[in-house]
Amino acid sequence: MQLFTFLLLTAIGLPAAPVLSWPTQTRVTGTANLKATGMGIPYNNSFKLTYDLKIHIDPATGKASVDVSYQGHSSTVKGTLVNDSLIQLSMGQDVPQNFQGDGFSASLKGVIKNGFLTRINNKVRMFIHVDADGTILWQGLTIPVTGKVETDTHN
Repeated sequence: MQLFTFLLLTAIGLPAAPVLSWPTQTRVTGTANLKATGMGIPYNNSFKLTYDLKIHIDPATGKASVDVSYQGHSSTVKGTLVNDSLIQLSMGQDVPQNFQGDGFSASLKGVIKNGFLTRINNKVRMFIHVDADGTILWQGLTIPVTGKVETDTHN
């Protein structure tokens, strides 16, 4: 309803206050689930993580982007504002996936297959599913892997 009011007032030439109440920045925490195979060996692990998000929305075009920062790594994902509470991320974008755990680190390149941000009751949730490939460094060995990463975070 807020978006309709904004568009109506804009169409008839009256000034309207911005209807978007998305935060420009927020911190979200959650879990990344990595399911990969390297050299024929399955690897499944979950990582607790915290992302810092900077959210950019152009209400005139509906274009959105989110700067995602994690442990010194940063990338930008693009999407579309669907309504006041949903940003749908554009599929096919490349996004790096970097994780560290007990005695290993993973450096992966992911391609978004599904993803969104929601804002409901002033809570932001980010979900991203990527198909990924890259390497895991474990006990001095570099192992090429392919797999999937699902990240589900909220504030």
